[in-house]
This record gives sequence, structure tokens and C-alpha cells, in this order.
Amino acid sequence: MFPLTAFFEAPKESTALEIVTIFLNAGTFLVVAIVAGGLAERFRSTQAELETEQTNLQRPRGVHRPDLPLGGDGASSRWIESTA
Repeated sequence: MFPLTAFFEAPKESTALEIVTIFLNAGTFLVVAIVAGGLAERFRSTQAELETEQTNLQRPRGVHRPDLPLGGDGASSRWIESTA
């Protein structure tokens, strides 16, 4: 059974340490909430960017044509963008 006398007693005076502890806990909670919100927003934007990049990688970019003449110093081959 919960003692109901705790509700009827006069509140004790709070010491300075208790008040500082209350504000320190509230401040810590606020900082954690702000950081968590920032991380959630960063996760959301990164997830959207990842989906965009996955879509871009699924589409073919070009066709490698080694039978075309080599360009420049001969070390690179040409890439032709597909029109598909």
C-alpha cells in the first residue's frame, strides 16, 4: 500500500544543489533531444540521397566500345553515352 501521508506533508526546502541538479538534468535532456533531432534529419537526407544514387546506378550509363580508336595517349578508351 502506498503511504498517502507523502501527499499531505509540507514540501521541504530545496537546497541549492538540488536546484542546480534539476536544471542540469533539464539542460542535458535538451541537448540530447537537439542532437538526436539533428541526427535523425541527417539520416533522413542520407537515406533519400542513397535511394537516388541506387536509382542512378541501376540505369546503364554508357557502352564501352573498345573497337573505336583510342584517344589521347592511347591509355584511355572511349565511352559513348547510350541514348536508351
